[in-house]
Amino acid sequence: MVDVAAVMYAFQHVGVILCSEYNGNPAGEAQLDAAIAHGIEAGAQDVSLRTDVEYGTVLEFTTDPAPNTFYPVISALKDLKYKIIYSQLDYVALSPVALSDAQLEVVGLVCEKISSNPDVVRLFDNIA
Repeated sequence: MVDVAAVMYAFQHVGVILCSEYNGNPAGEAQLDAAIAHGIEAGAQDVSLRTDVEYGTVLEFTTDPAPNTFYPVISALKDLKYKIIYSQLDYVALSPVALSDAQLEVVGLVCEKISSNPDVVRLFDNIA
């Protein structure tokens, strides 16, 4: 059996907030400077522009997972007219691993099987 505590050291517990728009404008390079300034002001640890498989181009704000940090950042971003499409406490891989297409297919099937178990609430991975 795998020691769960040992696996957890491969991940960082963070608050993740994804925004698809700022002030009615889609997330993009033009909004990044303002988002960085707003993120610093709101208490975020990091702000970046990234492409998400599910949501497309988004502004990603990461925070400390403590409730007295995470929730005030969400509130501040809402007040600043950011459209928040995702906000969760996540485990982010510290060392993502790149897989070949064949490996991704196999791992995808394993993840689907694990996720279909009603006892599994969320599944985190370190796939790049």
